[in-house]
This record gives sequence, C-alpha cells and structure tokens, in this order.
Amino acid sequence: MLPEHTRSVKFFCRVDPSAVASILIALLWLFMTEHITHVHGGVPVLLSPASHSVPLAGAEREDALTVAITRDGKVFLNLDQINPNALTGKIEEHLQGGAEKTVYIKADARVHYREVAQVLNCLREAKIEKVGLLTQQRRPGFS
Repeated sequence: MLPEHTRSVKFFCRVDPSAVASILIALLWLFMTEHITHVHGGVPVLLSPASHSVPLAGAEREDALTVAITRDGKVFLNLDQINPNALTGKIEEHLQGGAEKTVYIKADARVHYREVAQVLNCLREAKIEKVGLLTQQRRPGFS
C-alpha cells in the first residue's frame, strides 16, 4: 500500500499572464521595427502621396545613394545622419568608390521646402546626374 500523501495526484494547470504579456510585447516590438526599416529604409519619414508616380527599381538596390530628410530637417545619407553642409563631400566620396550618379531623395511630407532645396543644391555641387524623388503611391478613393 502506498503512503497517503502520494495517492492524490493534483495537476496544476495555469497560464502565467505576465509571460504571455512579455511575449506579446516582444512580438509587437519586432514587427514594428521591421516595418519601419523595410518601408522607409531605416529612417522614419512620412512620404508624400502621389497619384501618378513611377516605380524606381534602382532605389531598392543595396548600393543606391539615398538621402532622407526628416520632419525636423535632419539629413541622412543612407542610414548615417550628416550635416547638410557636409553632404557634397560625402556624396563625392561615394562617387569615387564607383557608385552610380543617381541619388534618391526621401523627404518627409511635412518638411519645409528650403531643406529639400538645400539638399538639391548640394547634389548639384556634387555633379549628380539624376535625382529621384521617392513618394508613396496614393490609393484610389483617397485624397
């Protein structure tokens, strides 16, 4: 005969809500950061909507030169924040490395045009042959 304390077997089935919550937060963070880096190339900008935009396949290449201008006027060359006055020199360095003479600009929809004009002037000084302005495709039915 078995001792009395081993006869009754009780199962303890319960889900720990703090563990579930921490997993959900980790997944939420993972999906949010993945969305920002893939959609906007690492720099969070709100692109202007355009009805008649043309796909620019070269903008998706790894070696494409992309200049992003955020809402507060910060300028990024690819993923590196730089001073707008140093942009010409940095682009000339990339061109010496054999990069294509095309630069893609991702300007935030809420940025002042003077910041975009300053970047365009720097590109002209660096003798860039082509400039592409990246926009968001406007969905039908939305204005």
